[in-house]
Amino acid sequence: MTQGPPQRPGNEPVGEPGGTPAGRPSGPDEVLRFGPGVQPTDQLTETWRSGRAQPPRRRRRLVRNLVSWLITAALLVGVLLWLLLRGQASDVEITAIKVQTPKQVQDCNATVDVTGVLTTNGEAGQITYRWVRSDGHDSGLLHETVEAGKRDVTVHLSWAIKGPGERRFTATLELVEPKSTADKASSAFRYSC
Repeated sequence: MTQGPPQRPGNEPVGEPGGTPAGRPSGPDEVLRFGPGVQPTDQLTETWRSGRAQPPRRRRRLVRNLVSWLITAALLVGVLLWLLLRGQASDVEITAIKVQTPKQVQDCNATVDVTGVLTTNGEAGQITYRWVRSDGHDSGLLHETVEAGKRDVTVHLSWAIKGPGERRFTATLELVEPKSTADKASSAFRYSC
């Protein structure tokens, strides 16, 4: 005669040692045992060996695509910046300089508008220049940005003259950059008070 599993009072079968009935899940204080016949999956084995779960393949593909897009975007921005900065190189050349002063004699306490015209080759760039006055004053370095296609660049000097006397004053426009054969021009006017 074969015996079945040991019985508890109330006719409940006894499962694992420790008193858990067979077929019921173990509680948090119970120890699970693995033995022959348990076939772990590859993912389960890898998780057990590494100590952490592997991210799903979809997440890895998403991260890889995101990194690829970011690198592509950074390269594109770099190329665009390089093209923009290269386009701002000073290719402008000055072909002629002219200075204009008023023809009439200036009265007492006059403010004279001296106009300089720099003729360019039509390229974009930056011009550096200075005004030198015959009374010993220097404007210091001044800058003018030229847009492509602009042939004449007009710059001004406002010269205030006070006091009695008669004199002839000269204003000189000197080109500092870019270097050119046309590097300065002057014009004079008379003052009488």
